[in-house]
Amino acid sequence: MSRRMISHGIVLPALFLASSLHAQTIRGRLLERDTKDPVPGGDVVLVDGVGDTLATGVSGDDGSFVLESPEPGQVQLRARRLGYAPAVTDYFLLQRRILEIDVLLTAAAVELDPVTVTVRSRWKAELRQLGRRFIDRAAIEEVVGRSRHVGEIIRWQNIPGLNVRETYTHGMETGVCIESGRRPRRSPDELCNMVTVYVDDVYVGSPEIALQALNPNDVDAIAFLRGHEASTRYGRRSSNGVLLIYTRGYIP
Repeated sequence: MSRRMISHGIVLPALFLASSLHAQTIRGRLLERDTKDPVPGGDVVLVDGVGDTLATGVSGDDGSFVLESPEPGQVQLRARRLGYAPAVTDYFLLQRRILEIDVLLTAAAVELDPVTVTVRSRWKAELRQLGRRFIDRAAIEEVVGRSRHVGEIIRWQNIPGLNVRETYTHGMETGVCIESGRRPRRSPDELCNMVTVYVDDVYVGSPEIALQALNPNDVDAIAFLRGHEASTRYGRRSSNGVLLIYTRGYIP
């Protein structure tokens, strides 16, 4: 009859005599200290008095493991499992007996090495191929101090194919009208044939008001896609052209 002792340490040993001649056997379980639930997939190592490995094993679904030592003597059990602090028993004498032992593992947070993610975005390089229809941050800083809204950045930098004027919305609020094509300046109460606008790749509804509210100093880059290239990428509703605005810190 076996006897299992419970202590406040990390191992709970019990020895009983066996009639088998193969006496250097260790049977045990890996258990979670607080819940006593089995810990499967844990590595268990038996070492001798000088730390040399005698046997290794892995705990099963029920936390059980069996190790066979080639010889009796002073031994030690070491156990580890991801998500738990390593457990090490005191040295004990393994004679011609079968040893049953529970090894208790304490759950512990795993500290991982910091991960550095480097993003190399090609979006600016691709947009630069638009030539004067692309404005980067350096060009924006040249005029941002005298620009009340994004439309004035476009006006000061004279993006080809765009006309900027003030307009009235349905609520008679003043908005920014950005139209494709070079047309003479018209009065604010005339209908605005607004280009499609995306800010940080998000479609903007009512862009006349949204661009009035957007802080010019928050803008990192502006690009304009003309009718055919705009409709190819964004659909027929963008046939008037697409204005792409990217804010500082945004990475597509």
